[in-house]
Amino acid sequence: MMGVAFQELQKVHAFSGADGEFHAEGLLDSEFPADPVGFCRSQTNAGLSLLTRHFGIRGYATAVHTACASGGQAVGAALKVMRRGYVDFVLAGGYDSMLTPIGLSAFCLLEHSRLITTHLRAPAGLSTRPVTALCWAKGRDSWSWRTGMRPGGAGPHLRGVGRRRNSLSSYRITDSHPSGDGPIQAMRQALADAELTPASVDYVNAHGTSTLMNDRSECAALRVVLGEYTERVAVSSTKSCMGT
Repeated sequence: MMGVAFQELQKVHAFSGADGEFHAEGLLDSEFPADPVGFCRSQTNAGLSLLTRHFGIRGYATAVHTACASGGQAVGAALKVMRRGYVDFVLAGGYDSMLTPIGLSAFCLLEHSRLITTHLRAPAGLSTRPVTALCWAKGRDSWSWRTGMRPGGAGPHLRGVGRRRNSLSSYRITDSHPSGDGPIQAMRQALADAELTPASVDYVNAHGTSTLMNDRSECAALRVVLGEYTERVAVSSTKSCMGT
């Protein structure tokens, strides 16, 4: 998501924002050092291209860019491609890193959400504290920033797919609707696709961003979809282990 290098943004600022405001005409300056391949480096299919070349993969290949849902949606897309008989095996997953000056600065500006913790300073503490350890807790202290790693071993059996990012209804770029509209659609789609009912659900792995808005939306959605079974279903998030 934040693939633009800090140095490139410095150049843009120097030619189009010397007074602190953005002026697009500065980008047309004959002295502006425009990089013709700069746009290509941050394309959604950049990682896909590297993987197919490295492993010599031929055949069906596609990339999705739906923020935090990208890796999960890629796995869901892989399931559907296999169901259609296009392929026998699929390599699917997600990648991203926002550990850049721009990525970190952007989230530090979200003060209204208390998104970045200000209480942990030591590197040792930051590297061991789960990102969403205090998710859904009144005493939350927000995020500590790091790049997640996917646990090794066999993954879960995938039976049904519902796409949350495809059902967000364009409410906000960083929020889903407080009513839980997007998550409701996604969970209902997944249950229907798997031919299951709320009574068969034992555990829900939530998005768990540890923001107030996300908690409100996900909790509302769970109560709508699971109904009378809500209180007996365990809910947590593996976001701290797997990254966004």
